[in-house]
Amino acid sequence: MLNWMLYYPLEKIAAKWTDTLVTINDEDKERAKGFHLRNGGQVYKMPGVGIKEESYEIENFNRNRYRKSLGLKKDDFAILVLAELNKNKNHMQIIKAIDELKEKCPRIKLICAGKGPKEKELKRVVKYMKLEKNVKFIGFRRDITQLLYCSDCVGLFSHREGLGKCLLEGMIAGKPIIATNTRGPKELIEDGANGFLVEVDDYKHLAEYLEKIYGDQEMQNRFGEKSKEKVKEFYLDKVLQEVINFY
Repeated sequence: MLNWMLYYPLEKIAAKWTDTLVTINDEDKERAKGFHLRNGGQVYKMPGVGIKEESYEIENFNRNRYRKSLGLKKDDFAILVLAELNKNKNHMQIIKAIDELKEKCPRIKLICAGKGPKEKELKRVVKYMKLEKNVKFIGFRRDITQLLYCSDCVGLFSHREGLGKCLLEGMIAGKPIIATNTRGPKELIEDGANGFLVEVDDYKHLAEYLEKIYGDQEMQNRFGEKSKEKVKEFYLDKVLQEVINFY
């Protein structure tokens, strides 16, 4: 509410001096069309800030050895969440979903990479729910590429999200992705094609979708291939060309 009260009016006022306004998702683009830009200025959407495929290439990677270093077994199903541990990133939704699944999907594991103000609270909740075997907090990491290739699925469960770079990273690594139905993830996920969209805080449906992916290797492969195909829209060279066109 504070963001809306502060930033939205400022953006609307600033539009009077703006020639070109660039957004990174359709929802923001449609909203910005209601602004009165200088001299009939244009509103554009570009596919994020761009991502480099070569930055996530990996050679001679021993997946099983790396998983072992994270406390994962060869046949575990690992969901990776790359996000600061704060209120907006909403880790509680996935933790509740894991609690729903821990009996019928015993190999399911949640890997939370990141630090933040909610860390102590989330760890207390995990301990209270007796989920220490299923949920791992691994702190701030620089080995993002290795973590991506170690995982089986990449998730993001924010209340608000402009795009979601970690989802793009998961797509480059050929992973199914699952996220809340917010502005950014809607641009990246074709529901039922490369992953699933779920409403914010709806951990019951999230658990159902995770169970589907968990038990279906063919679906995991299919979603992963679709992710690798779709992420090409967001490659840096394409984004740079669009920026040049705006100018």
